[in-house]
Amino acid sequence: MNTEVTVVEGDAHTRFVGRVNVGYNESRRVRFEYTVADAIDRLGSYHRYQLLIEKQPGSQFDGVTVTITLPPGAQVVSATPEPTSEYQLGPSVLEFNLALTRDIWITVIYE
Repeated sequence: MNTEVTVVEGDAHTRFVGRVNVGYNESRRVRFEYTVADAIDRLGSYHRYQLLIEKQPGSQFDGVTVTITLPPGAQVVSATPEPTSEYQLGPSVLEFNLALTRDIWITVIYE
């Protein structure tokens, strides 16, 4: 399955929009990778990355795994919600396994 993704630039955010058709009583696994450079807010000596994951209206339950790789040398100060796991493979990596029952903000502050 190859789905075209459209990038929509907004004043305060960027949307990645794509369509995946899922038949009745079926499921699909979708993997989406991207790199951001200008989506980081400076907070003094800290940096903040935020990601909003929106629940699809009408869907019963979606499980979502989000993996965030920080820039080389960066150290996590805080993350919300609590990451499922955090490890070092060169750069710091945070993994979030989320039950998408509502829209969820992921916020990572690092230095």
